[in-house]
Amino acid sequence: MYRVLIVDDDKLIVDDLIDLLDWQKLDCGTPERASDGSQALKLLQRGDYDIVLTDISMPVMDGVELIRHAREDHCMAVFLVISNYDDFAYVKEAMKLGAAEYLLKYEITAESLSEQIQYAKRCLRTKKETLTSVSQEAVRQRLLQELYDGNKKWQDLVMEAGFPKGQGTAVPVLLWVFREYQTGDSKEKIRSILADVCQDENLNGGYFKEVAPGMILLLLFIKNPSYLFATNLVAVLLKRLFACVREEGAAVGARVLRFCHTLSEVSGALSAEKERQETMFYLQPFAISTGEARTPGQSYRLEEAEWIRAFHGEDPEQLDRLFGYLAYHLVPVEEAKRFLTELLSAVSLQSAPVLADIWNARNAYDIKKSVEVFLKTQREFRMSEAGRMEIRNVLQYISEHYAEKITLEELASYAGLSPNYLCRIFKAEMGVSYSEYLNKVRIERAKELLGSTGLRTNEVALKVGFLDYRYFCRVFKNLTGCTCSEYKREKMYR
Repeated sequence: MYRVLIVDDDKLIVDDLIDLLDWQKLDCGTPERASDGSQALKLLQRGDYDIVLTDISMPVMDGVELIRHAREDHCMAVFLVISNYDDFAYVKEAMKLGAAEYLLKYEITAESLSEQIQYAKRCLRTKKETLTSVSQEAVRQRLLQELYDGNKKWQDLVMEAGFPKGQGTAVPVLLWVFREYQTGDSKEKIRSILADVCQDENLNGGYFKEVAPGMILLLLFIKNPSYLFATNLVAVLLKRLFACVREEGAAVGARVLRFCHTLSEVSGALSAEKERQETMFYLQPFAISTGEARTPGQSYRLEEAEWIRAFHGEDPEQLDRLFGYLAYHLVPVEEAKRFLTELLSAVSLQSAPVLADIWNARNAYDIKKSVEVFLKTQREFRMSEAGRMEIRNVLQYISEHYAEKITLEELASYAGLSPNYLCRIFKAEMGVSYSEYLNKVRIERAKELLGSTGLRTNEVALKVGFLDYRYFCRVFKNLTGCTCSEYKREKMYR
């Protein structure tokens, strides 16, 4: 038997609607009543209703707000709107939120109301059939992805997701597995650990999805809201995850967001977190972050000489200490990227590959690993037999003739190699093509001239080998992140 709820602040209209039909013949119990949307919402949260007839204009909470809140609470009921002629704008909003149909109050007859109740029953059966034919888990996975992406389509998936009622306070958690677990075996172990955590007796449910490479959204519904419980649960989870992936040289971290009472609040919390500048330098085996980032100081910029010594390998442990310093002061990752790429550019003309890796890194852990790999490669290159004599000869030639027109054929002839072979070994040794490397050398020289001479920009372009002024400006901005004039102004005021 179907449960029906009628919501209207006019008692006489509710009485008329109840008296209008033989509800038993429609396989419905006698309708229950609520005088406004707020009262109706409490009834919906306490019990399972199948059909809700609701007025639009009511005190405290109107019909549109009732439908919106009911959807956020995963209510499965079919809503029928009853309205006056002048409520049409609200009716349209209610239909957008999922109301099945609307009836004009003063045109309602026993026949029209009966037809709408039958229609609502068919809608309800269709929903239930859909739930049995479509995997709820697949719908939940889609919903979590849409929440993370900030796509409002998640609202269309709430009913199909089938979250049980009364789940309690939601706590969204973002988990990172750095240097992504590559094997299917590791992924399966991680899924098993997460599924086990979601069964904790203090939870009303838990759901998770890998929403980006190496990033997992975990949505926990806590029976008795406790931030301490949430952080402790996540800390234990991180230890288990780290034990699973540490043999692969990975690390894990988590960000516990604020308590949320609706999925709309979850969506807002995730959006705010993504907009906030990432400041988590996870250099420990595992780490958890809950508070807002402190505003970093600029003192780490005073230690450039120490960073350069670390880059040259004079003190193997110095790099760890310096990254630890960034971590301790919660230096924003984007700021650290700018700082490190600027220093690496000054230290080595062969740093182009690692600069790209640093800018593409999603977290500080991956930045540190990229720098370490680059420095290791540099040491091996310096220690190799002549570092491939052919390439060294080419580099020397470029260093001496960068201001001239240099072609691949000319370089190959100088090195005694074929052009195709030179391309292959140059890219293998340097990580970039010869033309990219040549542009890098030219732009470094251009920076020196712009900062220390009174030459005009077009004169500098010619002196470093660019015959096309516009092309020079484009390459300069691509490699430095600023225009020539901006660079000159910056140097002027330093």
